[in-house]
Amino acid sequence: MKSILDDSIDQYRVVASRLGRAEPRARRETSDEWKTGLANLRERIAPLTLPDELLEFWERWEPGSFELLGESLITFYEPTQALEGYEETVGLQYPRILLPVLSEASHSHVFAIELCSPNHPGSRTFAIDFHLGTTRMIGVGIADPLDLFRCAIESTEAMQEQSPYPGPIDVDRYSHLLQLAFGEIGHLQVEDLVLATWPQHWRDVEGYTVDWLQPRGATHTVAEFDTLRESDGEFSGVLHGQYRTSVAGGLLFGAVGQLRDSTGSIQVFIPDGCRSGGSGPDGWCEMEVEAVRKGGTPSSALPRSSDDLADATSVDEQARVAFVQRMLDATKELDISVRVKAIRPIPHLR
Repeated sequence: MKSILDDSIDQYRVVASRLGRAEPRARRETSDEWKTGLANLRERIAPLTLPDELLEFWERWEPGSFELLGESLITFYEPTQALEGYEETVGLQYPRILLPVLSEASHSHVFAIELCSPNHPGSRTFAIDFHLGTTRMIGVGIADPLDLFRCAIESTEAMQEQSPYPGPIDVDRYSHLLQLAFGEIGHLQVEDLVLATWPQHWRDVEGYTVDWLQPRGATHTVAEFDTLRESDGEFSGVLHGQYRTSVAGGLLFGAVGQLRDSTGSIQVFIPDGCRSGGSGPDGWCEMEVEAVRKGGTPSSALPRSSDDLADATSVDEQARVAFVQRMLDATKELDISVRVKAIRPIPHLR
């Protein structure tokens, strides 16, 4: 009995043959290199596991042999490429339950399949839009995205005038079909870095319980905390406010930004690895923070406004390098540091 994936590939092969392109190649039994990549991938994602249809695809077909899709800059991944994509998305704090399995260049999307977890069978396929910061379900398994691309090729074939786009897929026709796929699924969409929008079984994988995501309640206003941190010693607090990043990434190993409420604004440092459930609408969040008194006055080297970031985007490479060095020096030698220990979303604007 044929599988759903078999049917999808058979339909793709018909289109490829009609357009004079090579059919996808079956995996050779003597090919072992991909198995090493598969073993490494399985070890990395454990205790999560791979969906059956994805395994079937890798066992039976060479992902790089879909010539028509390659002409449209659509690439199915081998296990090694999937592992590389996984390391990248996890490093960017995307859900660990999503494994990148293909990329398409027209919309800069990465398509990821949901891994199997103890609380969910997985297998659903999502389009990750890095520009918009959203992840939307487009179907199930490998078969549904393959059908989507095949339908886009057939729709392009049916155009009365030649497509203005190179390759066998017209981008406008593909965009229309993609939106239809989003709509048919029921608009399942999450904000990538806001855990409150994630399904609970995704949060379970990350170790975030429903209770953990609940705001604890502010202990100080921003102005009160800013005054108290001038005193000697170390202390902690919980602040509610609207957060904006000033500079992040690279050798800073974290982010520096401003947290503000109706009473004032305070500069905070969010180190890499900080437990974060994301923010609510317009950047509102709860931050558990700690202040460490080191004497002197707060460093003026850290950026406090967009004007302070001019060197960061300068065309002068020396100015950019000098800016990064100033940021490094400032975060290492903060006279008064406010470091964030945890972030939780506040669901409604205050």
